[in-house]
Amino acid sequence: MLEVLQRLAEEKEKKLEEEDEALIKSLFGAPREVIRRIDDDILDDDEDLFQISTDNAETSNNNSKV
Repeated sequence: MLEVLQRLAEEKEKKLEEEDEALIKSLFGAPREVIRRIDDDILDDDEDLFQISTDNAETSNNNSKV
């Protein structure tokens, strides 16, 4: 009798785990879109920011001279 109860408890636990996994997969399934991070070595933001600030300064100077 004890063995039957233990087996039933194990089966119930296994069923609950399977239901939990199914719920998690339904909520957090495979991503539909993958966004890749650009490596810091490839993109050098410091130079880009310097260029942008230089361009803006030149535009501001040209507008003030008019």
